[in-house]
Amino acid sequence: ALSVSGGELKTATLAAPTGLTLANGGCAGGSGQTNMLATWNAFAALDANGSALVNGYTVLRSTSSGGSYSSVGTTNGSTSFTDVNPSGAETPQVYVGNSGEAVKTVHAINTSTNAGKSITTGIIGTEPNGMAVTPEGTNVVVAEGASHQVQIITVSSQSVTTTVPIPEVGGVKSRPDAVAIAPSGLTAYVVDGANKRVYPITISSGALGTGIAVGTQGDPGAIVMTPNGEKVYVANYGAHNVSVIATSSNTVTATVTVGSGETGKPIALAVTPNSAHVYVADQGNSQIDDIATANNTVSKAIPVGSMVDANVAGGGDPNILAITPDGSK
Repeated sequence: ALSVSGGELKTATLAAPTGLTLANGGCAGGSGQTNMLATWNAFAALDANGSALVNGYTVLRSTSSGGSYSSVGTTNGSTSFTDVNPSGAETPQVYVGNSGEAVKTVHAINTSTNAGKSITTGIIGTEPNGMAVTPEGTNVVVAEGASHQVQIITVSSQSVTTTVPIPEVGGVKSRPDAVAIAPSGLTAYVVDGANKRVYPITISSGALGTGIAVGTQGDPGAIVMTPNGEKVYVANYGAHNVSVIATSSNTVTATVTVGSGETGKPIALAVTPNSAHVYVADQGNSQIDDIATANNTVSKAIPVGSMVDANVAGGGDPNILAITPDGSK
């Protein structure tokens, strides 16, 4: 409070501090889990005695979106600090599905030491067909086609903690082929290629949601979720189109034709970081289709050639897509 003539007290107003920046962290739009840089370069307001009214920012960290949070450091004036090795952060892993062994496994490879560990997933058929890691790195969701199930691996223990059977439809056994995980890390969407279904699964409990009917799949199918979490795109190889699922209702809200007539064979998908574009590898027409997500129409078809593979009859057409982290290529 300020003392003024007449003895009246009035509340002082201080503008909200500005100038704090975070690099390589989720709060700054990135996905970094370590080596996050906090910098405060704003002018420090001073009181009548020349002391800083705001002398720093304290940065809090959690190893999961649910908390709890603890302090990792405080800026001081126009200084910075880097959160190099946060306590509790998981060691980065690479996961590889192995269907060549009698007992099928997922291999977890420590990226610091390149040491591997095998996580047993089952013994039936060719599996696993597809997998995805939650944004926090705490779980791996594995689609196991021939054993008709999805398994959830807990990274901290490197063990299967939940098994989710995918049901038959009309007497046809399921074939889980591909997985996409919501940015929140709460829900996985799994393609059942045998029955033209996509199932939402609550990762924490393994609860299976209602199947969402889509088009005829390839083996394995392709599925991506937009980074804003609003839409799921499913490549329907045999139906020559892409289904668009709104996550708010878990219903198909649009179907996008790929190629002309019966020629389109969408086999792979990739989405830009800003959620504005989904690219589709059309194996049937040797082209990449650019779907504008705002209106779910093909805005451009990009020829890429067939690049015939001498080892695979009719092979070599586009079937793998990736987008650079900045979304420019």
